[in-house]
Amino acid sequence: MAVASQLGITLNAMERSSGNAGGSADAAEPAERAAYRTAVLFRSRIEIGRILDDLARDGSTVSADVQNGQRLFLTRVLHVDPEREFFVIAYSENKTANMELREQAGVDLRSTHHGSRIEFSAWRPTDTVFNEQAAVRLEFPVMLARWQRRQYPRYELPAEASLRCVADSAGFAPFEARINDISLGGLGAMIYDADIRLPAGTVLRDCRIMIPGKEVVVTDLEVRYTTPAVLADGSRLNRSGVRFLQKTDELEALIKVFVIDLEQKAKE
Repeated sequence: MAVASQLGITLNAMERSSGNAGGSADAAEPAERAAYRTAVLFRSRIEIGRILDDLARDGSTVSADVQNGQRLFLTRVLHVDPEREFFVIAYSENKTANMELREQAGVDLRSTHHGSRIEFSAWRPTDTVFNEQAAVRLEFPVMLARWQRRQYPRYELPAEASLRCVADSAGFAPFEARINDISLGGLGAMIYDADIRLPAGTVLRDCRIMIPGKEVVVTDLEVRYTTPAVLADGSRLNRSGVRFLQKTDELEALIKVFVIDLEQKAKE
């Protein structure tokens, strides 16, 4: 097992996010984090202890993968002691998973709590007793990551349902793009030719989004980040996270077109 692998992924994604002018790690984040956006890394024992105490108080389910991801270990936090640098979790109902956990040097743990995803790694699982029940004692985490859930859902479209966009039509060099991802919060994504370079902070004026059978939506787009991408056929392109600089009611109307069209196609 590669101990702390989950938290390592978290840290890398957080570094990409912080290095992209307030952008996103969406292009590389695991699917289970797709609903989460803002990441905070805690190193303070006091803060980590407070979060673990919250999990214990609310009886939140905590999970981990054991036997190289072949089995799921389900537990909850029973006791937290930041001063003595340990915490205690319950054994799961699966005896095999319990045995496999004890055989590991460490474990990556995760939970969801009040709209946040919590991830941390802990070392040296050992048998202990808590409130006269068999349990597992682990060394206190040295760091913990918390991912906040997106305020608005993100709708991602299949390639055939993406919308044609003439980007920067009021600029010096308009270009063709496709809008393939959008959220009511005003964030989305577009794909376009790999030879075009759009640094973070670029504002594309009067972008014309073509909706089949509807009026053209004209809006300014601010580029938040840009990453290279490869299509299934091997062709290369760029994908930029963008912020729609337009009114919320216009955005909502655009999203409704997305959702209604997709639902109708799914029924056909």
